Amino acid sequence: MLVNIKSGKIKQGASTISQQYVKNLYLTFDKTWNRKIEEALLTLELETHYSKDEILEGYLNTIDFSAGNYGIKDASKYYFNKEPKDLTLAESAILVGIPRNPSYYNPINNYDAAKKRQKEVLESMVKNKYITKKEMEEAYQKELNFYGKNDKIELSSIYYYKDAIMSELKNIKGLPSSLLDMDGLKIYTNLDVDIQKELEHNIDNEMKDTTLQVASIVIEPTTGKIVALIGGKDYSKSQFNRVTSSKRQVGSTIKPLLYYSALENGFTPSSTFLSERTTFNIGNTTYSPKNASNIYANKNISMLTALSYSDNIYAMKTHLFLGMDNLSKMGKRLKINTPIKENASSALGTTEINMIDYSNAFITLANEGEHVTPHIIEKITDKIERLATEEEYEQYLENLKDASIALKKCIEFVRELELEMNVVSAQFNLDRSQLLFNFTADGRVDFRELAKKLASIYHTRIELRQIGARDKAKEIGGIGVCGGELCCLRFLKKMDTISMNMAKNQNLALNPAKINGSCGRLLCCLAYEDETYIEAAKKLPKVGDKIKTRSGDAQVLSVDIINHRGKILLDGERINYDFESEE
Repeated sequence: MLVNIKSGKIKQGASTISQQYVKNLYLTFDKTWNRKIEEALLTLELETHYSKDEILEGYLNTIDFSAGNYGIKDASKYYFNKEPKDLTLAESAILVGIPRNPSYYNPINNYDAAKKRQKEVLESMVKNKYITKKEMEEAYQKELNFYGKNDKIELSSIYYYKDAIMSELKNIKGLPSSLLDMDGLKIYTNLDVDIQKELEHNIDNEMKDTTLQVASIVIEPTTGKIVALIGGKDYSKSQFNRVTSSKRQVGSTIKPLLYYSALENGFTPSSTFLSERTTFNIGNTTYSPKNASNIYANKNISMLTALSYSDNIYAMKTHLFLGMDNLSKMGKRLKINTPIKENASSALGTTEINMIDYSNAFITLANEGEHVTPHIIEKITDKIERLATEEEYEQYLENLKDASIALKKCIEFVRELELEMNVVSAQFNLDRSQLLFNFTADGRVDFRELAKKLASIYHTRIELRQIGARDKAKEIGGIGVCGGELCCLRFLKKMDTISMNMAKNQNLALNPAKINGSCGRLLCCLAYEDETYIEAAKKLPKVGDKIKTRSGDAQVLSVDIINHRGKILLDGERINYDFESEE
């Protein structure tokens, strides 16, 4: 901590097993003060509710043991083909040493380093009087036989996919309100085993005679599902995932994005430039790119031909004609998070971009302009999923019936007590240990007497939860102004903040009847296109602005953002005007 304070930033990480366990479960590995504070608070709560043995067990079942093994059981099976209870002292000391630096202390890849770490573990056990010095020496001298495979998984490349799951999980899994709710997670992925197998087979065949590394990813463009992923040639030799963790120059794959931008700016597939060896004067410098093998058409070629032959001269001329900031803007529009540099060589793909990040652009193009985020994890559940028994199903139906009766009784008590609240729904949990009522109210409500009355009848824990108007609509359901079922009922999992500015950005009449939903609050769909309207508006004048037209100066009276049209006042006359006509 002293090192962190002196440096003004986080340089050293967690030091206790409890802290490491919390970080593995709930936090990212970012070195920030906020993350360290969260870690400390969660660690305190963990140690309050769990014994040291329980924490150690949880830690050993979640920690990374390299080669795609998370948890002591997987590691024991992979390295020694044994259950943890059958491990020898020598084998246990090897495994315990791995988590400090999983890749470095992997005994199959780096035996000398693993043996050195094993000795440190054994010496610590002697120091703390868990074993004798003689036992330490015997264990250290014992010859070890490593198994090095997982019998359950035929594909070695699957470990890259597994590591990517863990990486994505840390980014999307929210922090729980309490560590008392630590049930096991059930993670559903988008892996297609057949595609993964074919991808691995192709890489094995095509890359077997080279020392070059490889990375590959297969994504469904309409859904963003990552169905296959390989981060290297051989996971047993290199656990570095080149799909998720490395940045490389994208090269000529940038050209489709460049030409897409050109098409939006008046080019056609037939637009021509002269393909010949060229030196470009850019500011005070010159730039002389070359075509592959120094082959040039030495004549005018079309964009279609230039793309087919990956002509660098055509790409450069297009890039400079559009302006070097144009490609960067296109990258942002296509959801590439890494900024494309605004320089000449960017047209030839010199910007280094992560593979998953870069796939955002091609997903959007393949999906006809609609972006979906690439993702490995389809869904996560925190409860055991199984088919209900016949008795449980009957209990569920009975609970529904009784909850309906309880709702009516609650409404009756509310009227009797003259409480200013509107009870929306009632629900028993399966074992009837809790009865939950959702209600709306304009302000705070003292419902203590109501809870007592309900508890005296139902003899279970009563919970009354105040919800908002939008949550009420989600509970009840209904039809929106569009004629379809409410979005919150169909697919919206998170209720984002909706503001009046969104309606203003879209030039909508600020009429509650037009922009409010069934819940009486602003329409959730106002957020869907807000970003598009904001970006489009940047290219257009504002109402009241003075503009120059071919016919003279005019004042903007209204703007149709989507169609780039509007009304202007020219020489005292109100006329329709196309803002693109002067470009």
